Amino acid sequence: MPKVFTRKLEQRDIAPLSESFIGTPWERRGTDHFKNLLQSQLDSERIVLVGLIDSTPVGHVSILWKSKYTPFQVSNIPEISDLTVAPSSRRLGVATSLLDHAENIVGEKYSSVGIGFGLHEGYGNAQYLYVKRGYLPDRKGVVLNDRVVSEGESIRLDDEPAIYLTKRLSQTKNL
Repeated sequence: MPKVFTRKLEQRDIAPLSESFIGTPWERRGTDHFKNLLQSQLDSERIVLVGLIDSTPVGHVSILWKSKYTPFQVSNIPEISDLTVAPSSRRLGVATSLLDHAENIVGEKYSSVGIGFGLHEGYGNAQYLYVKRGYLPDRKGVVLNDRVVSEGESIRLDDEPAIYLTKRLSQTKNL
């Protein structure tokens, strides 16, 4: 199995990251997406970690210090967001390495971290991975645009409806 490295996003990662998603649903994001992530990191709104195989960027994840999800904001829980690995580099430990690194960073200052995932099959691997890593649902059920979906309500099952989870970080120094 190839060696996986993770580090913070740098300018030099933008083009190769964008190229790694050509032919996937994420291709439409283009280089502007990664430029915006880098700017957000420079503005201290997030940390963006890049997963590399043989020095080639093949995935990324963000730590949002102020989540857009209100229950996380109210509880001061940072959110791990936008974990994405190029399909050709999956099942090689990239996502696990990115999550390990992200959880370690968050755990230096916080006792919990949050994460969310979509409900359709495209999120199946993420759903499995997060539960396997000890993330537990926040008991709000399905959320759409920061609003809990009511029982019996009809919604479109695209990328927007989500379930949010939290994980207690045992390595936290400031409990």
